[in-house]
Parts: sequence; structure tokens; C-alpha cells
Amino acid sequence: MSRNSEDDRTPLRNTEVDAVAHLDGAWYLRFRESKPEFVGLLAEAVKFLDNHQTEMLHQLGGARNFGGGIVDCSLVNPLYTDTELRRVFDRSKAGTQQMNEKDDHWQTDLDPEFVAALDERVEDDR
Repeated sequence: MSRNSEDDRTPLRNTEVDAVAHLDGAWYLRFRESKPEFVGLLAEAVKFLDNHQTEMLHQLGGARNFGGGIVDCSLVNPLYTDTELRRVFDRSKAGTQQMNEKDDHWQTDLDPEFVAALDERVEDDR
């Protein structure tokens, strides 16, 4: 986006994602107290960032540069063992059958349950 008011903040280039460099990063997060609504909140936050990755609000940088933005954001399956977690970040290795089964279990059973627990907690606090 242009930062000049006379440009009416129109895009400088007609592209959805313009990547000139890649910076991979990962956070390892462990809750002191594990509650389903905490996991639901984390899962929903990551989905939100991934779904809104190209919006100006979520870009990084200052007024004098184009900054950087979120291109891909995903939650690594919390069911993975330490060995499976290392495998995720080793680009030379694909996921195992056991990892695929854990992915299915997470997506179809657990993630919806954790999000429901978050929704319930939010409703209780209103």
C-alpha cells in the first residue's frame, strides 16, 4: 500500500502476496495450566492470522519502509511427540501415517471441542 495520501493508499503492486525473503520462525508454547479453552483460543488466533495474512493491519514495519507481513501461519498439531515435532521442521521428511492419523483426530474431534470450550467460556464471562 502506498503511504502517500494523494495515492489514496492504493496498492503499489497488484499482487496478493509479494515475498522477497523468507523468515521461518516457530514458537514453542506450553501452558502452565492446560485448559481446553486456552487451546481453543490459541487455535482460533492462529486461524485468524492465517485467514487475514494480507491485510494491512497485520503487516510489520515502520512508516519509512514496506515492512513485512504474515504469509503463512499454522498451528503444529499438539498431539505430536517430540520426535514428530522435529520431523515437521525437517523438510527432507514427510509426515508419517501416525502423524496423518493424529492430524485427522485433531481436525475432526479435538479442535472443534476446544473451540466449543472457548465459546462456552466467553459466554460464561458475559
